Amino acid sequence: MTYPLTRSIRETAAVADGWQVGTLVIHGNTYHLETDSRLIDITEDHTVEVMNGNNWQAIGQDNLAKKTAEGWPLLAGMKARVKHNGR
Repeated sequence: MTYPLTRSIRETAAVADGWQVGTLVIHGNTYHLETDSRLIDITEDHTVEVMNGNNWQAIGQDNLAKKTAEGWPLLAGMKARVKHNGR
């Protein structure tokens, strides 16, 4: 179990390190990160990590396209963070 204060501290640390934190949104072949204030297009120039339990897990761009057996985007709706490469 992760407490709200712990989550907040982790997100603040991620932002301080140059990450944008939000929810992964997938529409067809386009990928976005929805933050509190905007929708960020995810391109090949971004590093993407999703929250897996209490830890961030790096995923490759090819994983964004994966679908469930029913055809739904596998990672849509997950807590995620992105960082533009080269920053």
